[in-house]
Amino acid sequence: MRNTSSRLAPCTAKLAISARSGSAASSSARTCGALPSVGTPSVRLAGFPDPGGAIDVLLSYVIGMSTTEAAWLTTVARSGETEAAFIARLMPAAQQAAAGYDHLSESYAAPLPDPAEVRDTKFANGLEIVLDGLALRLPRSRHSGTARTTP
Repeated sequence: MRNTSSRLAPCTAKLAISARSGSAASSSARTCGALPSVGTPSVRLAGFPDPGGAIDVLLSYVIGMSTTEAAWLTTVARSGETEAAFIARLMPAAQQAAAGYDHLSESYAAPLPDPAEVRDTKFANGLEIVLDGLALRLPRSRHSGTARTTP
């Protein structure tokens, strides 16, 4: 992940992804090999002076994205259609709403990508942004020089 502290990003990403998928966080911690548990002690090890705030931000992102995805998938399931068919049915309304906005019109004119891949990409991109922001809060490391100070 670009611009993200190497001490924080790999493990936090695995823990966040396991939380999103509903798998046990402890198995992700073992896979990660660096953070023995989820919570304040682990985030403090990453270098946060106030780990509670970092945990709150990460959990808010994961819970928010997971809740949104669950609501979307419930709506799709209730329609009786596949996700791709549901999106294709909604696309004419989206294209009409985007008329007059060149950038949006172009994106809606492109072929529809796999919906599951779009969800995964959006989650990963958002997580990267959250982790980049958290990395800005890490104190400058005397050893690695990878963390930045708060602006």
